[in-house]
Amino acid sequence: MKKFNKLYDLAGKLEDELDFDFRAQSQRIDSFQEFYENIIVPYAHGDRIYFRGERIRSIDRPLLPSIFRHRNIVLDDDENFAQLDAQRLLYFYNKYPEYTDVFKKTIGGLSEDNLYPFLSFSQHYFGLSPLIDLTKNPFVSLSFALKNRTEYDEDILFYTVEIKDENDYTTHSHIANEWMKNYNVIVLREAPTNATDALKEYSKESLLKRKEYGKENLLKNKDLIEEIKGRSIFEISAPTAKLIDVPTNDLMRFQQGVFLLLDDFTIFGNGYLTKKIRDDFAIKKWIINKDICPELLDYQKQKAPYYDYDTITDLSKAVGKIKKNYFRM
Repeated sequence: MKKFNKLYDLAGKLEDELDFDFRAQSQRIDSFQEFYENIIVPYAHGDRIYFRGERIRSIDRPLLPSIFRHRNIVLDDDENFAQLDAQRLLYFYNKYPEYTDVFKKTIGGLSEDNLYPFLSFSQHYFGLSPLIDLTKNPFVSLSFALKNRTEYDEDILFYTVEIKDENDYTTHSHIANEWMKNYNVIVLREAPTNATDALKEYSKESLLKRKEYGKENLLKNKDLIEEIKGRSIFEISAPTAKLIDVPTNDLMRFQQGVFLLLDDFTIFGNGYLTKKIRDDFAIKKWIINKDICPELLDYQKQKAPYYDYDTITDLSKAVGKIKKNYFRM
């Protein structure tokens, strides 16, 4: 029995170290009452919890910044990797001068010292940034997850995030700008097709093989050897995280948005090890039974109709809909 317990403990430790999709903290919600007790009650009590909703539960939809979902876009044609820091981020966005001009002429200047407002703007209006959307309001997350659908073929997903270390959280723009100024992520080009095809399955084994493949190629680039010297594959592929609660545009305020920033890691594929993040934040992954989704949609429409999915990304449209309801001619 003792031998079995030791093996069980070892398996638990490995599960904790190798987690790449917050599976170790996964819990199911199979009834409206369970959703109400686990999500709504803490929110109603004023607990400082942040939420994110996903329309499907899928292992190939990790909690990943939008700029990395198709990460080759940040690489020039002749590059196999890039060290994505503040300077390199500006280099990337300046490839689209018509877009950066919109920000400069309507919001303000764009520099390494004042990068956060631009990245916040880019997340909401350009769809590409190193930031991950969270919200203080569970009804916002419900809207994004449910998308006003009448039928649900798959379970939906909720993330809840609670702060453990106050040093990883800010409500101050100058601190957010400082974090972005010191941002540093190494991005490797996607593996060649033959290597990718051999590793299609998203298992822990295949994830580690992808990371080893990436590390081998990374080591061929002498300029970056010092960046990872003496660090294990577990260290270089496990980001740290910061939470930025600084609203800078109308959609952030309307959606009660905050941002999760992943930093100081190397991204090889579409995933990363979550250990360091979970050391600083209590992140739970709630798998919500598809059968209760129609009831949740009715609840969202009743409690927060202004967060209907057809208006949630357009504040003027949301207010226009409310106005129409009150001033029918």
